[in-house]
Amino acid sequence: MSEAPIIHNFDQSLQVETDVANKSFPLFERIRLVRQPSNFQFYGEDIKNYLKWSKESGDLNMSSYIRDSVLCTASIFMEAKARFTTKVVVIVFPTGAEKLGVASLLPYVLQSEKVLILAHSKAATEQYGIAYGKSKRKLSFIEESGVNNILEDISQTYQLLEMPLIVNSFNEIKDKTSFAQNAVVMTKHIDDQHVLYQQIDQLEADVRHFLARFDTLIVDDKQSTNGYETVVNFFLQPDPHRQKKVIFLTLELTSTKANWIGSSAFITPENVNLSK
Repeated sequence: MSEAPIIHNFDQSLQVETDVANKSFPLFERIRLVRQPSNFQFYGEDIKNYLKWSKESGDLNMSSYIRDSVLCTASIFMEAKARFTTKVVVIVFPTGAEKLGVASLLPYVLQSEKVLILAHSKAATEQYGIAYGKSKRKLSFIEESGVNNILEDISQTYQLLEMPLIVNSFNEIKDKTSFAQNAVVMTKHIDDQHVLYQQIDQLEADVRHFLARFDTLIVDDKQSTNGYETVVNFFLQPDPHRQKKVIFLTLELTSTKANWIGSSAFITPENVNLSK
């Protein structure tokens, strides 16, 4: 744990040297290939190993369900990738507080490039922003839980975090500078005039282009999936270059939700250790 973090299994499925020059790939894909890895990718393997180590040491300030559900989710997606299948993971929580911790850790353990978090309210977007380290007055979840101990000098924690963009208007989606952000938090109601639950073919081009940038989608749906179907269906369209990951964080697993999600994997406090 005292060694500097390194990339262990950074997934680069395409060879940058040859494919950047391949004009058959869209320009934005060729640009994506030469980008630096996100902090989620760079530190992901170290954080994952730290969480596994904490199961034995107990040296971590978080609930065992946060840790175990995150590790379980990673295992599910690894298996899905090996089988060339698509999975949607649903994590059921006894309380709402644990969702922030799981959402903070998942992009690291999944080694995400870009994560989009759909919160159920404007207030929730602010809570996720704080959990990711956006507040100067409150600690991020990474700091509160002690995960930043993977660094030799925890005063350098800012190097570990991905500062999120909180989207509050449609213009922020249209602004191409927002594409530089590796973590974005928003609600399904982008603003008073724009929502995300139209039919896929009715989504504005700017929204479609915006959604296509992410490889990980975390949905805090509280009690209803209404308004998220279009985004998830668009998100799960085949992408030959990367694995897409969708995770629902919910307080209640209803029959409607289970039917809509279909062949997904479900994690609950009762089965989390059996699912790994």
